[in-house]
Amino acid sequence: MIQKLLFLTIWSILWLPLGYSTLTGEDDDYDIEIARLTEARRRLRMLGDLVEQAYDYRKFRDRSKQTLIPMPLLKGWHEAYRATGLGALQPDWQPLGETSYSKVLQRRAWLGELADADVVSEEEIKSLASGLDWRELRAREWLLRYRRGGLWALAPDGQRRKRIDAPPRMPGSLTEKDHEEIERRTLRLGWLLQKIQVADKDVKRRAEEVGCSPRILWRDLGRHRQYGPLGLARDERSDKGGRHADDWYTDIIIACRLTKKDATVNWVYDEVCRRARRRGMPEPSFWRVRSVCEEINGYVKAIADDRSDDFRNKYRFAGRLKIDGVVYEIDHTRVDVLVKDLRSPKYHAKSGVVRPWLTNVIEANSRLVVAAVFNYDQPDRFTVAEAIRRALIISDTHPYGGIPPEIWIDRGEDLKSRFVTTICWMLGIKLHLTYCPEHKPHVERFFGTLNTRLWSAQPGYVGSTVYERNPAAEQDASHTIATLEQEYWKFINNTYHQEAHSELGVSPPVFWDENCFTEAADARQLDVLLMEPERRRVTKGRISLDGRLYFHPDLATHTGTWVQVRRPTHYGLPDFIEVYKKGEWICTAVALDSELADDITAEDVRDAQRSQRQAAQNEIAKANETLTADNQQKTPVSQEEASKPAERKPEVPTTGKPTAATPPQSPTSSEMSNKGSSFLRSLGRQAKNRQKDKDQ
Repeated sequence: MIQKLLFLTIWSILWLPLGYSTLTGEDDDYDIEIARLTEARRRLRMLGDLVEQAYDYRKFRDRSKQTLIPMPLLKGWHEAYRATGLGALQPDWQPLGETSYSKVLQRRAWLGELADADVVSEEEIKSLASGLDWRELRAREWLLRYRRGGLWALAPDGQRRKRIDAPPRMPGSLTEKDHEEIERRTLRLGWLLQKIQVADKDVKRRAEEVGCSPRILWRDLGRHRQYGPLGLARDERSDKGGRHADDWYTDIIIACRLTKKDATVNWVYDEVCRRARRRGMPEPSFWRVRSVCEEINGYVKAIADDRSDDFRNKYRFAGRLKIDGVVYEIDHTRVDVLVKDLRSPKYHAKSGVVRPWLTNVIEANSRLVVAAVFNYDQPDRFTVAEAIRRALIISDTHPYGGIPPEIWIDRGEDLKSRFVTTICWMLGIKLHLTYCPEHKPHVERFFGTLNTRLWSAQPGYVGSTVYERNPAAEQDASHTIATLEQEYWKFINNTYHQEAHSELGVSPPVFWDENCFTEAADARQLDVLLMEPERRRVTKGRISLDGRLYFHPDLATHTGTWVQVRRPTHYGLPDFIEVYKKGEWICTAVALDSELADDITAEDVRDAQRSQRQAAQNEIAKANETLTADNQQKTPVSQEEASKPAERKPEVPTTGKPTAATPPQSPTSSEMSNKGSSFLRSLGRQAKNRQKDKDQ
C-alpha cells in the first residue's frame, strides 16, 4: 500500500506538470482563466452528441447513466451552451492556494484516465478502487466529485463548502411524530446515556444489542450530549418548502407577473415561453407558471396591481390601538333587512319595502352601545347630531353616556359637516377624523356581529352580498322600522350587554361602570343638535305638527301665541318636541297619541286650567293697575280749557245708503281663556276616565 501511494505521488509530481502545462502561465504559477476554459471544454465533451440536438428526455437520461452526471446538470449545460456558447460553460472558480492546488493535482492523478472518460462502467469503478486499495464507495465519491464539479471540486475541505451540523429544532416546531422519534432514539441508546465515558467497545456492544451500526449510535450520542433530547429529533431538509427547479424560470415568471398590472396566468405563460425560446431554453409547462404565480404573496400582487383598497382591507398590517379615556366611534350602515315603507306616497318606495339605515355610537374601550338612530333615508348632518345628542344624555332609562373627550368618525361629508364640527367644538369634544376602517374597528366589527347574530334571523333578511341574496325577501318582509328598532334594542339589552366580551372578560356595562367616567350634558344645551326650529301657534293648549297634536300643561298660559319648536331626527313623527319662545325654553311637549301622554293625569289638567285662568286674571289685574296709575297722574292744564264744555260732533243725517258696518271688537283675554279652557276640560275628563279604568 505504501509503495503504491509513493509511486502515485512521484508520478503526479513528474507527469502532471507536463499534462496540465496549459494551466500554468509561469513555471511556479497557474492561469485561472485557462483552467476555466479547460473545464468548459470538458463539460462540452461530456454532452457528446447532445450538443446540437434539441432537448429529449430519454436521450438525456441515457447520457446521464453513461457519464454518471445528473440529468438536470446536463440539461443546464446544454441550455447554457445553446444560448450563449462555450463561455456559458465556464465555472465561477476562484484562485487556489499553492498547497491546495498541489493537493488537487495529486487527487486528479489518483483518478487517472477514468476521470475524463466519455463512458464509465461499474467494472471500471471497481478496478479503480482495487488499484488504489480503496473501498468502492470512496472511489465512486471522488470520481463523481470530479465529473460533476471539475478539477476544483477535488480541493480540500477548506476550499469547499463544509457541511454544517444543523442546530436542533425549536420545541414549538416538533410534531407528535418527532416526539416519538426522540423517544425511539433515546431507548436505542439505552445504558450508554448513563456512562460518563463511553468506549468504542461499549458502542459496538450496544449496536449488536439493538441491531444497528455503531456509527449511528455515535452520532446520536454526540448530539444528545451537545443539545440534549432535542438533538435526537429528526432533521428537516434545508430546502424544505422551496423549489427544486431552475431559478431562472421562477425569477422570470415572478418578474413577468409583478411588472404588468393585472397580468393573467395565460399572458405570463406566453411571455415566459417567448423569453425561453429566445434564450434557446425549453418552454415551461403551464402548470409550473400557474403554481409560481399562485405562490406570490397576495399583498405583493395587490400593491403591484395598484389595488390599494384590497391591500388595506385584506393584507395591511393592523396593530391594536391603545385608546385612553372614553372615546365614541360613530358610523353608518344599511341594515340587511327589508322593512315596510310607511312614509307618505310622495316618498314611498315603489316596491313597498326598503332597507333602513342605522347610525351606531359605540364606546371603544368597553364596546358599549351608547346610542343608535334608525332612518329611512341616508343619514345627514341632523342624523349624526341626533345620535350624538342621544349619546350625551344620561337619564333613568339611559344610564350610560355623557360627554366624551373624543369622538372618532370617518371622512363622510355628513360626519365632518360644519354643523357637527361646530357643535362638538361648543361642547368641548375633539372630533377625530380617521382615514381607514381599521382606525375605528369596534363599530365596524359590531356591524358584522349584527349581521350574523340578529339580522340573519329576521324575516326579510337579504344578505350581505348578492350571492347571499334571498329571492323571497320582499315577500317575507313583515317588520316595520319601529318593530325592527325594538328587536335591535331587545338584542342589545338582553343579549349583547349581558354577555362577557371575549377580550374584556366582563360584559360591556360592567367594564363601563369600573373604568369609564363621563359628565352628564345639560339637555337644554343639546337642543341645538335637534333639527332646524319651526314656527307654530299654540291653540287651546296644544301644538299641531304635521297632523300630530302635542301637549304640555305649561302651554296653557301660551294659548294663542306663536312659539318655536324643534323636533329630533326620527323616521316618523317624534313623540316629543322642545318648545321655545323668545329664545327661552318653555317645555317638552309630548304627543297625545303616544305612550308618553299616559303619564298626564286629571290633576295635571286641572292645574293647567287653574294656571291658565290665574294667568288671565293676573294680566287683567295688571291692566287695571296700569289705568289706575295713569288716572292718578295729574297733568297741568289751563282754567279756560278746563271750563270749556266738550265739543260734540254733528250727527250724520240718515240717508238711504247703508252705513258702514262697525268692525267687530277683539275678544278679551278672559273670553280667550274660556275658549282655551274648554279643550283642557275635555282633556281632563279623558285623563280622569283613564284613571278610573286603571283603578278598576
